Amino acid sequence: MSSGETLSSHRAIEESLPAAGPGSTLLVAGDTTRLARLIRIAESHHVPVRRVPRKQLRALAPDAHDCALQLARSDREQRNVRLEDVLADPARSPLLVLVLDHVTDPHNYGAILRSADQFGVDAVVVPGRRAAPLSAVAVQASAGTAAHVPVVTVPNVAAAVESLKRAEVWVYAAEMAGDPIHTASLTGRVAIVMGSEGKGISRLIGERADAHLRIPMQGHADSLNVSVACGVMLYEVRRQQGWLDGR
Repeated sequence: MSSGETLSSHRAIEESLPAAGPGSTLLVAGDTTRLARLIRIAESHHVPVRRVPRKQLRALAPDAHDCALQLARSDREQRNVRLEDVLADPARSPLLVLVLDHVTDPHNYGAILRSADQFGVDAVVVPGRRAAPLSAVAVQASAGTAAHVPVVTVPNVAAAVESLKRAEVWVYAAEMAGDPIHTASLTGRVAIVMGSEGKGISRLIGERADAHLRIPMQGHADSLNVSVACGVMLYEVRRQQGWLDGR
């Protein structure tokens, strides 16, 4: 997350406070039970709290209702993990990796991270260029859950896919011409690749995938939004892996 960004969603603020870092500030305009909770969390993580008039708060964060978190530094490096560490960790079984092939909309990125958190994705692989950044918009779209999702930033998505395959991970690309997802066996080490909003899966990634999968639909639109489709596919993988049993 780049320097100087501001969060205004209560949920995003609560989830982000533990990693806010030195120089961040919680701005508060009001006196409610929920604000009191945010203040306690901020103080427990040594984040200064500053009370401001509501007019000043809105000037700093137009979307804010009664609080905002001003972030002073980037959390992208702190949240990054290495792909080789994820693949070598025996505790990550069954394995589920999500690969984003240049998703550029921060709202979609945030919503995808929210689904990744809910379904316990072991790592989200993203390219370092031509992709949505972990911005305040993305964090708020994730309802603050972005802080809990392991992210692997790679220079080349195709090379990352090859690394997954060498580690005996089956790579499935989400494409409209693929096989129905419920007909595939998704019980082992699995990676799901979601394409960009405009172009879908790139040719190089499509050629490297072990199989192509689609979500069967009968509606009037020709496809789902990438973040919605991602949530459906992650659910089906975890359902087959038995991860949802007893939850």
